[in-house]
Amino acid sequence: ANTGGTGAQYWLEGVQGCNVDPTALAAQKSGYWQQRVMEPQTKTRFERGLARSGKAGWLDGCQKKGQSNYSTGTAAGADKLAQHFQQKAGAYEAGQAAIRQMPKGGLANAKARANAWIDFAAANLTKA
Repeated sequence: ANTGGTGAQYWLEGVQGCNVDPTALAAQKSGYWQQRVMEPQTKTRFERGLARSGKAGWLDGCQKKGQSNYSTGTAAGADKLAQHFQQKAGAYEAGQAAIRQMPKGGLANAKARANAWIDFAAANLTKA
């Protein structure tokens, strides 16, 4: 290891041998510096974490955890979903039959059928 004096000498030689203007480079990056200084004040911890992770981190998480969590969740809810459809099968049929009787063709009729289904579902297919 160099002593303090020798290390300082090598440092000064490196500075003197620099072939670029570091002050000009710093001035070019001043906007970046200011942005990075202000970022903790303007972004939430959540936003900073998202920025660090980026799309690559999101994809990595989806591949490592997301797929298995999705499969686990759908498997856990399969019986509940099947039970819902068994209990509400008659209501679904009645609602669909009513919609099939409505006029077809054109945007206004399509909107009317969509609204009728939404109203029917809200009244008959939601949890009690």
